Amino acid sequence: MVFRFADVNFQIDFRDERVAARLKDYRVDAEPDACVRVSDEAYEEMFSTYGCRHPLYTEFLALSESISNALLKDYDGFLFHSSAISYKGSGILFSAVSGTGKSTHAAFWKKLFGDDVRYVNDDKPFIREIDGEFFVYGNPWDGKARLSENIKVPIKAICFIERGEKTEIKPISVTNAVVSFYNQSFNVIEKDMQEKFLSIVDRLLKSVKIVSLVLPLDERSPIAVLEGLKGVL
Repeated sequence: MVFRFADVNFQIDFRDERVAARLKDYRVDAEPDACVRVSDEAYEEMFSTYGCRHPLYTEFLALSESISNALLKDYDGFLFHSSAISYKGSGILFSAVSGTGKSTHAAFWKKLFGDDVRYVNDDKPFIREIDGEFFVYGNPWDGKARLSENIKVPIKAICFIERGEKTEIKPISVTNAVVSFYNQSFNVIEKDMQEKFLSIVDRLLKSVKIVSLVLPLDERSPIAVLEGLKGVL
């Protein structure tokens, strides 16, 4: 069976073909560009790291890492822990450690701006560079609320969220940005591919607006963020 993720056709050799049901919206009738299978080592690591107790779900999660590694190796892409939305066709990604409120903030955008906002992926979208431009892609690894679409959107801004008393957009240093990208992507990066990952991140930093975003738990905060991102959206 062949599935299309981040504009790449993957033939997936499932350990258990029942996992394919979770990927049905991405199935295509096309020749594969690459083949992936969750190795025994990757399966056991996923099981031990995340405490997965169901073999189907363990394979489903491990498969996202296998695809991300394939993207990184040959297609200048990777999986990035974030909530990605499309605002009037422009991609905005909100990233933070779990529990900080990235999905909550994305939900505020949807509530305020309605149909101008679409969820690309609320948890683990793919990022890929094509001909010098960066895109974010939906996929089925989309969090507990299952918020995603099978769409591709050019990335205009990436915001690393931290909690604060008032909404504030601040510059982020290159060092802190690289560390933040690494921390939100490292689970899906094989050690021998880290240099390539850092090269992609370097180009991303030069192509896309990357900021630190201080946020209170305020459903009106997207208005201030939108104002601060004027010029790129």
